[in-house]
Amino acid sequence: MSGQGGGPGRRGEQGELSPWRAEDGGVYYGGRAKMAQPITQFAIVEVAKPNIGENRPSRVRADVTVNLSVRKEIKAEWENLRKHDVCFLISIKPPNTIGTKYNHKLPFVPQVGLTTVRECEIEGMLDSNGRVIEDGPEPRPVLPGENRTYGILADMWRGCSLNIRSSVRSNCSDQGCTVQSIYS
Repeated sequence: MSGQGGGPGRRGEQGELSPWRAEDGGVYYGGRAKMAQPITQFAIVEVAKPNIGENRPSRVRADVTVNLSVRKEIKAEWENLRKHDVCFLISIKPPNTIGTKYNHKLPFVPQVGLTTVRECEIEGMLDSNGRVIEDGPEPRPVLPGENRTYGILADMWRGCSLNIRSSVRSNCSDQGCTVQSIYS
């Protein structure tokens, strides 16, 4: 998940994250992008009934947890994500093993194994009781530890996920996608 500002050209440029396939089959990130972090927990907390005449849920809410063992200014940017900020959940299945060089002359998507991009909207950072910390004039509470959980709304207004490999739009549930990273 990523903070405000930037744009597609600034974040996620080829080689910034440098995702590789780890020996255990997971993803190893050799590079860095301050506002792209692996998800440590993902839980769907609400699936609302479809609106009349539709066949997809009217709302899908989820809780996403990331570990912010990062520099203080990066952690502060993450903690300043606010309600209605737009972020992206991505699924990566890197084909290349650790240390493989990326060829900047070849297409980006097949080299990093980007399979799914899904938009979401931040509802807010959650406190230790799972309640949204509301924005207001009072200072935000200081949360212990490095894990931060965000309530999100999935992109149900479009009801689809972008499958990069085949350039076909379809429901995430049809693909059985998994979420590995989040950024905005």
